[in-house]
Amino acid sequence: MTIIEKYRTEFNDLLNSDPNFNYSDDEFYEWLADMGLTGEVTEELKRAFEEELDFSVNLVEQDGVIGAEVEGWTKGGVDMIAWLHPFTAEEFNRYVEDFDTDEQIDLYRQAEDYRNAFTCRQSVEDFDDWKKRLQDSVQELEILGLL
Repeated sequence: MTIIEKYRTEFNDLLNSDPNFNYSDDEFYEWLADMGLTGEVTEELKRAFEEELDFSVNLVEQDGVIGAEVEGWTKGGVDMIAWLHPFTAEEFNRYVEDFDTDEQIDLYRQAEDYRNAFTCRQSVEDFDDWKKRLQDSVQELEILGLL
């Protein structure tokens, strides 16, 4: 059982003994902060992103909340940085769900250097592969019990 699973169970037990009781992620993370447990959970998640998912993670405190720049590279060498605030597996999942390949291609193809380095077909393949990596990462977080 991961630290996050342990604390989710403890939080659920405190709120309601009904196993079908649902609470928001925000309520759970507020409780973690109140209990002084945010750092422990953040470190476990950071380790998973770096060691299991092969991302770089730069933690940043902003407005009293720990956020993170999560960085990885596409197979074609494009530097991709996701700002997650707060730094949670749920926030990463939202980022992945909202990731729009066409929007990213439109954004990057505005730069002449990028257009010279990648054909349209290469852009589509590279960003489709990146989207797949992101989706695979979400699945791995689920397997690890972090999501």
